[in-house]
Amino acid sequence: MNEKNEISLFPETCINVVDKLNNNKITNTSNRDISYLVFSAKTGTFTLGARKEDVTNEHIVVDTKSFMHGWSLWFQNKNTKIERPFYEDLPPRLASIITDDGKEFKATELRGFSGLMQYENETENVSFSTNSFGGKIACDKLLNSIIDKAIDGNVSYIYPLIKLESDGNFTTNHGVYQKMNFKIEKWLDENGNVEGEPIKITADTSLINQEENPELEPKNNIRRKRKVL
Repeated sequence: MNEKNEISLFPETCINVVDKLNNNKITNTSNRDISYLVFSAKTGTFTLGARKEDVTNEHIVVDTKSFMHGWSLWFQNKNTKIERPFYEDLPPRLASIITDDGKEFKATELRGFSGLMQYENETENVSFSTNSFGGKIACDKLLNSIIDKAIDGNVSYIYPLIKLESDGNFTTNHGVYQKMNFKIEKWLDENGNVEGEPIKITADTSLINQEENPELEPKNNIRRKRKVL
């Protein structure tokens, strides 16, 4: 008799994640190979990794339990950060640094999350963090949408598939800038099944953690073909 092997997108049950959502501490405004996601307000584009590949309008599956808040302090091209999970209180603010000439460098509040960029035969771990006002609003909006989803009672599908977009612009004394937006297009369960679609019968190896399956790591630095859910 063949047994069905279910592959988990993120190694935690939906019920545990919902418990943490109910204890959210963010107020509105394990080491892996990770590619860092960056948004440019000047161009309205998202780039990924050291090669700064343009991934605007691409999709990421967000690991709901990965949301965090904290503080970021830039000084002499070094970024000192302190982070806590979203279900814990915001940590104390990092102490400011005052230079000999009296210039003060202050810590700014931080938001972030991680997730997966999916390809046909593998996944890529993605991390995003921001201390910009617009970035924090976008993160808060995304987390609040997940909380609303959980409150509605369908706790199985609380992992959003988001599209990386820019949404309008705003003007400051320094010029016109683009606003980032995380558009939720679908909801997934912990096994990668899409809400409203048939449950998968065959395990999808593209959802397996690369850390546990090194044979799925890319053999070169050529960008892989992304999977369309």
